[in-house]
Amino acid sequence: MLETIAACLRWLVHRALRRGGCSDIIGTTSGKERGLMKQINTGTSDFQDIIESESIYVDKTAWFHRLAKAEGRKMFFLARPRRFGKSLMISTLKAMFQGRRDLFEGLAIMDTDWDWEAERRPVIHFNMGKCAAADYETFAAAATSRTRKARCAAFVPLKFIDTLPFHGARPV
Repeated sequence: MLETIAACLRWLVHRALRRGGCSDIIGTTSGKERGLMKQINTGTSDFQDIIESESIYVDKTAWFHRLAKAEGRKMFFLARPRRFGKSLMISTLKAMFQGRRDLFEGLAIMDTDWDWEAERRPVIHFNMGKCAAADYETFAAAATSRTRKARCAAFVPLKFIDTLPFHGARPV
């Protein structure tokens, strides 16, 4: 199914290129100057991998900038359907807050007031899909353990970890 979707996207991009649009997705291969379409990467949801492999990336960084700079907002609930780019979105936000300016060359966020040094933050990134648990207590223990280990790498104070919802909580 992914191959079919990729083929459809390639056709749409090819059609747009013939009409003179989508000039940002033209690339060259092997140093040749003939224009070729960039590849659609269906094997990863990692922002760095997509950018470094010069695959097609739909630039949403201007929206991420607005989200990060929203005044008076401390928490956001970002719901998206399955297979709809949640992991890529989190990976992109992670790179932004780690100050990975090199990955964002040519993207919309470079035209904003994003301060790559001042906006750097410790980032803890969990993949909860790999946290299989049969009951709430097992999940809470695994999540607490992972959080405590990760906070050391990101230098997050332990007092923050103890305020997370699953720490010492019981299911409703």
